[in-house]
Amino acid sequence: MRQLSCALIFLLFLSCPVWGQSLPWMDSFADNDLAGWTIVDDEPSRDGPGLWRVDEQALRQTSNIYYGLTPEEEYAKFLGTHIHAGNPEWKDYAFNCLMRSEDDDGIGILFRYRDAHNYYRLILLDDTNNRGPFTRLQKYVDGVMTTLQENESTAKAIPVGWFSVTADVRQDRIKIYLNGALLFSTTDATFSSGGIGFMCYANSGAHFDSVRVTSETLVYEKPVNLIPVVPRLPYIQSTTQHSVQIAWCSSAAAIGAVEYGTTLDYGSKVQEDSLGWKHWLTLTGLEPDTRYFYRVSNNGAVVTEGDTFRTARPVADPFASFLIWGDSGTGSATQYGVAALMEQQQVDFCLHVGDVSQSNGSEYDNIFFKPYKNIVKSRPVFTSIGNHDTYYDQAATYLDNFYLPHNNPDSTERWYSFNWGHVHCIALDSNMDFNPGSPQYAWLVDDLNSESRRQTTWTIVYFHHPPYSVGWDVWAGDTRVQQILQPLFETQGVDMVFNGHTHDYERGYLNGVYWIITGGGGGGLDVWGRDYSHVAKDIYEFHYTRVDVVGDSLHLQAVSINNQIIDDLHIRKGDPPPLEPEGKTERENNDTAALATTMAVGDTLSAAFSSAADVDWFRFKLLATHLYYFTSYASLPTQLEPDLALYYEGDYETNLLNASVRGRNNGGDFRLAGFLAQKTGYYYAKISNPVGVTGSYRLRLVGGRGVQDLFQHEPDNTPAQAGLRPHLVSGDTLNSAIFPADDKDWYRLAGQAGQAFELGVIPLKDLAIRDVDTFVALLDSNGTVLAENDDRGVEVVSTGETMNNTFSVITGVFPYTGVYFLTVECYYTSTRDGVNHANPGVGEYRVVFTSQQRTAVRHEDLAVPTGYALHANYPNPFNQSTALSFDLPKQERVVVEVLDLLGRRVALICQAVKPAGCYRLLWNGADQRGRPLPSGLYWARLSAGSFSRTIKMMLLR
Repeated sequence: MRQLSCALIFLLFLSCPVWGQSLPWMDSFADNDLAGWTIVDDEPSRDGPGLWRVDEQALRQTSNIYYGLTPEEEYAKFLGTHIHAGNPEWKDYAFNCLMRSEDDDGIGILFRYRDAHNYYRLILLDDTNNRGPFTRLQKYVDGVMTTLQENESTAKAIPVGWFSVTADVRQDRIKIYLNGALLFSTTDATFSSGGIGFMCYANSGAHFDSVRVTSETLVYEKPVNLIPVVPRLPYIQSTTQHSVQIAWCSSAAAIGAVEYGTTLDYGSKVQEDSLGWKHWLTLTGLEPDTRYFYRVSNNGAVVTEGDTFRTARPVADPFASFLIWGDSGTGSATQYGVAALMEQQQVDFCLHVGDVSQSNGSEYDNIFFKPYKNIVKSRPVFTSIGNHDTYYDQAATYLDNFYLPHNNPDSTERWYSFNWGHVHCIALDSNMDFNPGSPQYAWLVDDLNSESRRQTTWTIVYFHHPPYSVGWDVWAGDTRVQQILQPLFETQGVDMVFNGHTHDYERGYLNGVYWIITGGGGGGLDVWGRDYSHVAKDIYEFHYTRVDVVGDSLHLQAVSINNQIIDDLHIRKGDPPPLEPEGKTERENNDTAALATTMAVGDTLSAAFSSAADVDWFRFKLLATHLYYFTSYASLPTQLEPDLALYYEGDYETNLLNASVRGRNNGGDFRLAGFLAQKTGYYYAKISNPVGVTGSYRLRLVGGRGVQDLFQHEPDNTPAQAGLRPHLVSGDTLNSAIFPADDKDWYRLAGQAGQAFELGVIPLKDLAIRDVDTFVALLDSNGTVLAENDDRGVEVVSTGETMNNTFSVITGVFPYTGVYFLTVECYYTSTRDGVNHANPGVGEYRVVFTSQQRTAVRHEDLAVPTGYALHANYPNPFNQSTALSFDLPKQERVVVEVLDLLGRRVALICQAVKPAGCYRLLWNGADQRGRPLPSGLYWARLSAGSFSRTIKMMLLR
């Protein structure tokens, strides 16, 4: 038997497919197509169809499709979808391949394949909910599945990362190898010849590569990962009073070294004794609470120099400070915005409550180490595991990238504790079992009663899943945490628990324990779903949280991406519990103006119609010549349609909204946008229930800026008037307003041919995206429209690309050097879709303009495609957003829409006439009203002329 050593980059055979019916036969998918392969979905199936494609020179299957309409049918066969190739007359051969699975459901190979109901197969499955883990060698004969050999154990069936599989068949002898080691050996004469293939059962993350079929016996060994490691700057890990770990990555194998000392002369040095790409060195013998300088080198070449770290404070030190955040995003602008604010904070250490990767946990450079490079180089970030961190290789990549404490009997970094000064911090993994009797629970109880904890004053616990969630409409909290951890923390005197998972900020208090959700690190924000009486704050902004401890006092501040303090809490050990949350709900009975609930600008509160005839009144003070925004949102059920009338105090007959600005009904919610108060005083809002449906809703009152500050650029209603004002220059941010409804603002700017730019409007910091309905256009010097956008997202000049981030922004490359104009107006005008008197969309906005000397569009992106195509979305599955690409060989009217599994449209991404070209859209997982959709499977459909194509997408929250 000959064994072949495999590498994921440099395979020891042809790198392009060899098509034909004779052996040897091979395919490394270098041509990025499925030529020679046939896809078959096993019927009846659910969650289909199968989604096979070649991506980055590897075969992938990304559908969750599985066979059977009942559990009995499903578990009798473990089928879903398969793909096959080769010659049905092949007899004796060795079939080798590489495989990798990001899912824990069934993945396998087929051999001596005759047809969809007759073949041999090997299946590996780990999911305990689907009766795993197991590995089975089976035959499928006329639709009946029979197991020839089986390996059932508590160990994982699917190896981590890429692994090799070999089926060697000679007459009636069958041998199966896994990573070069013999797994099964048996005899069976049912099939004497047939092709080869791959199969998936409910596995949406399957990868296959390096297929080779030979007449001689050949067995792949365990693959060696030769993919170059992405260079990574040094980062601090697991700091203690007397030690610290410094890790980094190099692009080539090197001997790494760290020099360190209390001055820039360094003086001490540790060095690796072997070559490697991943470097990790421990510095020991350090002094507590001491600043050290360090220099990192590879093979003597300096990587970084002059950076610093500080060792942990001793337990007697009364001071400690740390940042805490979670649900970081995937390298988005909001993630970088929050990171930039955190960089400025001088703190001892940082905590992360999970979803360190808001993607699938397959890599951490672009979504953690790069955004936070200026934090991790000097302060340790003690992370915990979120659900997204587990989607790829069951968190193996996460565990391989972070060097964390593992002070538990299992020596795992999934749960651990550490002291910093007189603060005891406990990290848990809420994805793992924490029931009483589990290893994690047993360790937790021991740690809460440990001497290490008793030495400290404060106990902080952090993990991903919160027990209660106000701010996520489709998820109310983790009942396991409520039932198991919450009572334990209460009896053990835990001071504060930090969680994520819900993408907002929340603060609650229950039986001596503060519960904080700080999930606004950069992942898309969630929307309100319900109220809990113990939750005093729920704020829907990107943010981070800072905690400062001095002796028996603790000060907590949550800071938004706009650098505004959104929560400020001072507590002292032994103080009485805080008062019940105030101002969270309307005051019942508020059915008359005399009993109106008082609000202030900046308030959000919950309200309800307790009966069909219920009416709610609210009272607030407004200032003359100031703009305000009063909206309802999150109405439940969706049939609820709260209706708004507005009155001056004392005159409850004259509705002020009989003017051009008035509220609207829109799927259950009204919006009073850009309301200009005519006089200073108290105003009364009457919320009625015309539909007569009982239910709940939320109210929000924001704004309050004077119009004299917003209209300083007026007049600017023509190109000539714009020419009298200062030109927009790159880096400008200018606050302005559309008022009244027929207002149109013109801005003049200069652009250079080939210069990349981003131009348009974004909301002010306290306004929601759709408080103001803007329509922007970029025009040339003759007034010809080059691009326009009605808050669909970013419209890209030259390629027509749309990025659905809901801002009215145009981006691309200036086609000539000279003068351009930007216009901003209300979307609803007499020349576009008619005047909507109930929703003029007037109000404030911020102009943004950036440009730089680079080409933003690649030459190949401008080539005219030869045919229609809708390509598979990426990433898939996804959380925050996914990209959809399609090709048009000629100008067509294009509709790109998202459908649910019943075929109902839930989002319209694009509807426009597009010239020939290649296009790329981003969908943010929201419905047509901008509300995040729940996790699940969705269809994306492209319609262009007579062409129509549909693909399946999986959204994971």
